[in-house]
Amino acid sequence: MLAQIAAAHSGLGIANLPCHVGDTDPLLTRLPKTRPVDAYDMWLLRLRDTRSTARLRVFSEFITEAVENYRELLLGQSG
Repeated sequence: MLAQIAAAHSGLGIANLPCHVGDTDPLLTRLPKTRPVDAYDMWLLRLRDTRSTARLRVFSEFITEAVENYRELLLGQSG
């Protein structure tokens, strides 16, 4: 990915990047009439034995909220 970014910065072509990378780089522009491709689902998994562990519950809530705050960027809808 770093090589693609460097090549695109140098004007050597285009790069196929995740939205959260390309859309936040002021030196890159998304190609017109393109749309993001659904690539991956995100899962947060925990062992059944740890579901009642307070610190893991707090972390799970934190990371879920953090990802939700970046939902549009991750889906390529922030541009």
